[in-house]
Amino acid sequence: MDVKDYVVKSLKDGSLRFAAESPDDPANFPRNLFIWRSNLFGSSGKGAEYMLKYLLGCEKAAVMNEDGTMKPTEADWVDKAATGKLDLVTTLDFRMSTTCVYSGQPVLGSKKRLGDLQRYCQNLLRLIRRSSG
Repeated sequence: MDVKDYVVKSLKDGSLRFAAESPDDPANFPRNLFIWRSNLFGSSGKGAEYMLKYLLGCEKAAVMNEDGTMKPTEADWVDKAATGKLDLVTTLDFRMSTTCVYSGQPVLGSKKRLGDLQRYCQNLLRLIRRSSG
């Protein structure tokens, strides 16, 4: 069966769903976020408290009402949403904005992620040194 036909058939019979329909399914979490000259976690991102809590896993970042009185109808509702969905945030910016402060840190603080991040940064620095020297 052709890929196009498979996707159309699966969407119609409900066996294939869009990631946005179940955003709290771990298979649908974003893993990396690359930001170019934007203060997404500061003034540019409306709802920055949501981003800090649910994408980065920051404690006590959310100041919004989470009583569940307004539930979406187009997406699956989960009573306890996952936090810290991102593994890495990389920001390319010449300003020290709020987003830059949160970028490049292990999101959940695990030792494995810290080691992965350190290796990533070391390799990135090696590449920069090679290209500039």
